[in-house]
Amino acid sequence: MPMSNRFETAKWNLGNKGVPVLHDALASIEGKIVDLKDVGSHSVMFIEASQVQVRSNGDGLIYFVRNFHRIKRPDLATTR
Repeated sequence: MPMSNRFETAKWNLGNKGVPVLHDALASIEGKIVDLKDVGSHSVMFIEASQVQVRSNGDGLIYFVRNFHRIKRPDLATTR
């Protein structure tokens, strides 16, 4: 898929600063990039956060040992 079309396959909202925020994201962070470091084959951006949003529902997803793993959100009603 061409880079110019990559944002067309998902639903997006506009964040506080007018940047695209994935509509169904469990969490989003907006901010100003204050540093950029090359770490191995990756670039890591460090930001000064100005907006953090976290949804109250949905499970997490991580990539570990070359595979995706679901992280079930605890039911807060039964953990109190």
